[in-house]
Amino acid sequence: MNISEIGSLILAAGESSRMGRLKALLYLGQERVVERVINAHRAAGIGRIVAVTGFGHDQLAPLLAWHGIECVRNPDPGRGMFSSVQGGLAQLPAGVPAVFVHPVDVPLVTPATLRSLPAAISAADIAAVVPACGGVAGHPPLLRGEILPRILDYGGADGLRGGVLERHHRL
Repeated sequence: MNISEIGSLILAAGESSRMGRLKALLYLGQERVVERVINAHRAAGIGRIVAVTGFGHDQLAPLLAWHGIECVRNPDPGRGMFSSVQGGLAQLPAGVPAVFVHPVDVPLVTPATLRSLPAAISAADIAAVVPACGGVAGHPPLLRGEILPRILDYGGADGLRGGVLERHHRL
C-alpha cells in the first residue's frame, strides 16, 4: 500500500469546553496543535488530508485553507466525534485504499508511526490497525478503504470503536 494514496481525517470539530479555547489552535512549541498534526501527516507522505471542523469553524477554516487543507464542516458537532468521522469520510474519493482518523488533540504522533501502519495493515490483511505504545492502544487508527461504506452506514452506537475497531483491528 503506497502511503501517498492514503487519506487522513483530522478531527477538529470539538467544542473544547473544558479547555475554554479550541485545542486545535493552542500552541505546542512554535506551531499550533492542528499544524503539528498536519505537518506530521505531510512529513509521512500522506496524499490527501481532510480536516473536519464544527465548533470554531470560523477560526479554523482560514488557517486550514492557508495550509492547503480541505475543510469539511460538521453541521451538528454536538452529535459527537463519530458524526465528524462520517462527514469526513464522505468527502474522500471512492477507492481510497486506507484512511487515518486523527483527533486533533493527539498531536504528538510522529511521521515514523504513520509510515509504519500501512505495512502493518497490509502484512496482516486486516481491516483496521491501531498503533500502541506500551501495550496501550492509541491514535490514529488506520482503516482500510473497503470498510468505509460500513462506517458510513453505521448508526454510531459506541462510535468508531464500537462500529469497527473492536471487531476488526490488531495492535
